[in-house]
Amino acid sequence: MTASPRARSQTCSYYLLRRPKYQVTVASLNLWKAERFATDLPREAKCISLNLNNAEVLDKAVFKHDLIISLVPYMHHAKIINSAIEFKKNVVTTSYVSPAMRAPDDQPKKAGIIGLNKIGLDSGINHLQAVKMINTVRRAGGKIIKFISYCCDLPAECSKQIFFTWGSAASFELS
Repeated sequence: MTASPRARSQTCSYYLLRRPKYQVTVASLNLWKAERFATDLPREAKCISLNLNNAEVLDKAVFKHDLIISLVPYMHHAKIINSAIEFKKNVVTTSYVSPAMRAPDDQPKKAGIIGLNKIGLDSGINHLQAVKMINTVRRAGGKIIKFISYCCDLPAECSKQIFFTWGSAASFELS
């Protein structure tokens, strides 16, 4: 399940749906936004309405999925993480660890699930793309003499309407 049908989640959903064995559920507060978002994906995705402020609705949605990819604003990640821990579902967020997320920091491990944070553009996607490029060069027998990353690379073909930004509140909180 990907929560937040925005430009940044389209790359993730697109990537997953290119593989026939994966099914994706796009969750949004407004069902019509999820449905509109899903029209640009390479194959059908299930769309649901998800109110993150309703714990019962959130828990039902989390329970039905194997992996929760939370691309919602950072202040909602703790709710999603806590629900994922309760139902032993793997969870990925794009945020740096906020104080609310620190409380359950060791709980994913205790629940036997994977909980990954900071899988956003920098340090997440940028790092993953760098590792992918380095491994590709090495597998081809090449040798890396120098590697410089300026970040802000686009990781998929569906790059139309993709933009990267930091919310001002998050920027100030982290500084």
